[in-house]
Amino acid sequence: MFLNGTSSSGKTSLAKALQLLMGGEGQAYLYVSLDEFFDMLPEVFHADIQAHILVGSGFNRAVAAMASAGNNLVVDTLFAVPEWRWEAARALRRIPRAYLVGVRCGLEEVERREGARGDRPAGQARAQFPVVHAGIEYDLEVDAGELNAHECAARIKAHVDSGARPRAFAWLRRDERSRMR
Repeated sequence: MFLNGTSSSGKTSLAKALQLLMGGEGQAYLYVSLDEFFDMLPEVFHADIQAHILVGSGFNRAVAAMASAGNNLVVDTLFAVPEWRWEAARALRRIPRAYLVGVRCGLEEVERREGARGDRPAGQARAQFPVVHAGIEYDLEVDAGELNAHECAARIKAHVDSGARPRAFAWLRRDERSRMR
């Protein structure tokens, strides 16, 4: 379960709610966060864009390896670089139940949350806003500005429980191939 959205859109709260809701009866769901991977960088590289790009690429491959080993995952990510979406789609090509969920939240609300958090640079969410969702067809979208984390998690679980087949990552693989022509 990939949750893609801007910084401060509510992905972490949603991921934790979804982790609890989806788990049970021997079904543990691991929470995997791109932020945790960025935190592995030494402080001297925190502003190094190339280092962040490499970490994001490694993150997608690590997530696919965890899923390939049979782990259920709730992934908190953002496709800040268009290549990351295609890398994730390629890495997950053998994972039949990989869903991509767009976590939306209005710009005013993400900026309010960003300011309240105090652990993000001012303007980060605004910079990500036009990029993170651009050109992506999701399996499902939720509005974390209108619904709370538990309501969003319930919608995602209902979608999965309905038997809806994931299609977004296959669409991204086709999109990448068409761009290469």
